[in-house]
Amino acid sequence: MDELLQQGITAYKAGKRDEARKIFITVVKQSPNSESAWGWMYQVSNNDQERTHCLKQILRINPKSEKAKQLLDTITRNDFPFEPLQTQKNIVTPVAQTEKTTISQKIPNPNQQTNTILAIGAILFVCFLCIFIYFSGSDGNPIGGRIVKYVVTGNTNTSSISYTNETGGDNSIEANLPFQKEITLKDAGFVSILAWPGGSDLTGTITCEVWVNGKLEETTTANNTLVTCGAYVP
Repeated sequence: MDELLQQGITAYKAGKRDEARKIFITVVKQSPNSESAWGWMYQVSNNDQERTHCLKQILRINPKSEKAKQLLDTITRNDFPFEPLQTQKNIVTPVAQTEKTTISQKIPNPNQQTNTILAIGAILFVCFLCIFIYFSGSDGNPIGGRIVKYVVTGNTNTSSISYTNETGGDNSIEANLPFQKEITLKDAGFVSILAWPGGSDLTGTITCEVWVNGKLEETTTANNTLVTCGAYVP
């Protein structure tokens, strides 16, 4: 494995990125617990989903890797930015209308006050009821949980697959295609699946899908290389 990894590093430093990527994919398949292999795989990743997966693998192997934590935090933060607050436009009210409103407000209507109090009470009751129903699961999660479904298909018989499991960790398996796995995610977070064609030559077309609570969040297809999909589960 060390010799093959060194071949990939040499190719990468020589500017042969595609060749290096293919070698690193083979290395992580053969040695999924190699921190250095996943580190080099990170260098040739094509998108943030692949980078996220590589960093999570590094942290699985070495939870104390501060660099991996910082890089993962940066990717996650950039994927889900806060939206800017909307600036409310100033509304100019005519002076005459303001005076009329002020005068009418000085004379309270008892029936109107009672109706307002009842309406506010009804709204608060409905809100508390909805919150209670939403969080009435035994583990504090919404009823039904956070259902994530992974699907992998392709024109090969088998595939090497790694996916985020129920606790936010990663499972790596060899599976026959088509493959389908459904999990209930314990906490909110980013989930991903990474798959590549079975066999040593990495030949074949692979398609992956990530579904969250019955909705398709992302699907990706790739030829003769790894493919990855990801989604944020609130």
